[in-house]
Amino acid sequence: MQITEVKIRMINNEKTPEVKAVADIVFDNSFAVHGINIIKTPNKYYILMPSRVFADGETKEQVHPIDSTFREYITEIVVGEYLKELK
Repeated sequence: MQITEVKIRMINNEKTPEVKAVADIVFDNSFAVHGINIIKTPNKYYILMPSRVFADGETKEQVHPIDSTFREYITEIVVGEYLKELK
């Protein structure tokens, strides 16, 4: 499965300054995931997949990679596109 499209929307929110942007990605020109948050910590960037907060306060990702290798692939592509947008 390949990421065939990435769209980045920059965010400037004082309440959540660690969230730098939101990404939408498309896999194989066939499946889209919207609302991936790009987070910056002092040491690195990472992504948060779209999630939902339930009535009991529990948060669960709505979509997510099953293994860490695929999450790393998505992170590399999305953060790379974000960094290109910064230039």
